[in-house]
Amino acid sequence: MKNIQTSIREHKKLFCSMGLVFVVCLECCVFPVGSSTLGGNSISIFINFATAVAIGKCVGEIEVIMFPKVSWLAVLLLNLGITIMGMVVRYFLEYGEVSNIYHFTFNKIVVHMVIMLLLSMLFWMQAKRRSE
Repeated sequence: MKNIQTSIREHKKLFCSMGLVFVVCLECCVFPVGSSTLGGNSISIFINFATAVAIGKCVGEIEVIMFPKVSWLAVLLLNLGITIMGMVVRYFLEYGEVSNIYHFTFNKIVVHMVIMLLLSMLFWMQAKRRSE
């Protein structure tokens, strides 16, 4: 683990840009979290939520390693930006399809943003406490 941390610190810009693209793509895949879509069943909702929890854990732990001295407000704003970028990517990925009408409603956008921000911030705080 120490070798990975030193490698990340030495090549911070590269890992930041790769990590940002990776996390945005992951967040794109789980939109909308916490809400059922037309024809969706409870198994797919559970799998989507479990994947969102895993993504939140991944994001929180990566942020602690990449930004060890950043305040919680900066991490919150970073997570907000990542979540919004993920939704924009998902919108353009499904552009012109009927599913955009069902996915991009105000309620689903708000629920998704709240869940993803809570998950990533909770795991960031947990990893931050563990690293201190």
